[in-house]
Amino acid sequence: MQLLGPYCNIHCIFELHLNVTGVAKPSQLYFGEKVKDDKSMKSEDDIGSLVQYEFRIINIGRPLKSFGSAVLNIQWPKATKEGKWFMYLVQISDRGNNIIHCTPSEAINPLRFIKASSRGRRELGREAGLKALASTTDFFPFLGNTRKYKTLTCADDLKCVEIKCPLEALDSTAGIVLHARLWNNTFLEEYNSLNYLDIVLDASLTLNGTQENIGIQPSKTKVKLTVFRERKPALLSRVPWWVILLSVLTALLLLGLLFYLLWKFECLTCGICAKEKNVY
Repeated sequence: MQLLGPYCNIHCIFELHLNVTGVAKPSQLYFGEKVKDDKSMKSEDDIGSLVQYEFRIINIGRPLKSFGSAVLNIQWPKATKEGKWFMYLVQISDRGNNIIHCTPSEAINPLRFIKASSRGRRELGREAGLKALASTTDFFPFLGNTRKYKTLTCADDLKCVEIKCPLEALDSTAGIVLHARLWNNTFLEEYNSLNYLDIVLDASLTLNGTQENIGIQPSKTKVKLTVFRERKPALLSRVPWWVILLSVLTALLLLGLLFYLLWKFECLTCGICAKEKNVY
């Protein structure tokens, strides 16, 4: 209850209890290969690696159909500060792949690329392999220098657009999935000197209604996606020259020590034989 005005009129405030969480699938991606001409891109596969942001909204209070609707607000990292494509939003759906109409519509697949989902399933299954590649320097510290990284957010480094997705008649839970692609050319041109980047995406819940007696508890979430520079299969290409030189010198030193020990052993054997001959 809340008392308002000099006449102490009583107003009932209904508070909605909604909670939002988010996760990136996969949580780690890669960029690499070669820069492609933007005009030659004909499908999603040409853009870059696939990522899906999945948001789960839980309603632990009364159904929304009694009060209106809530809105999921997502700060989408569309471009860099210089205006280069950063993450390309292909479509927004629920967990059943039914399209959800969010606004602004012009921010969703603005270039109208042909959908190519067959390769996407394989890309989502590469997370384990990518983790192994990303941790190569953890197992072999001599293979690389200090790891360089950067954290990118809408507040500092990126141009973002606010995506609004309505949650109508939410009784218990709802799921919203954003299907997107890394813009590989931008990552190659702007971040190729880094070992990896952390991209932090912000989302929150608000009400879409004009009722003054309805409130909502603040609910926000941050979703982190880690993007690695693609690793080459040949580990030798990453070994510093001084490591190779030191390895060669060490091998020559060990070989010389082996010959010396063999020579000493031969001399010792010959000396023992000579003494035995003198005795007899």
